[in-house]
Amino acid sequence: MATKLDSIYYSAEDASLKETDAIPAAAATGYTTAIEIDKGVRHWEHYFSIPATPDLVEAKTIICTLQLGDGSSYADTDTTLTVTGAAQAAGGAADSWQVALTDTEDTYCRVKMVVLTGAGDNTGVDVTTALRFAG
Repeated sequence: MATKLDSIYYSAEDASLKETDAIPAAAATGYTTAIEIDKGVRHWEHYFSIPATPDLVEAKTIICTLQLGDGSSYADTDTTLTVTGAAQAAGGAADSWQVALTDTEDTYCRVKMVVLTGAGDNTGVDVTTALRFAG
């Protein structure tokens, strides 16, 4: 169901505000596609989901951090998720966050993903990042 706000209709999750990107290779840093934050809407929630990473090596990590910025420069926020490879080749468990982006001055959001050296090949795993109207 859509919600009307200032003559614009927003659904709880708009497909144009959702991106799917691959996890970077081991020893690399990658970023999800940036999503523009509509300033006409005051109550957005950022959603991020990482599925199970079966090839994540034991005790190695993928560190995911929400970043906000103006489209050309970004800064890390305190919203961070760390996936750690479990023992006996179990890989990393799926995880997610949902965080409010109320009254942010920033125009874009994205997620930075840092994969440790020797963490295995999880480049075939896609993460999802989205903005959802929360009002």
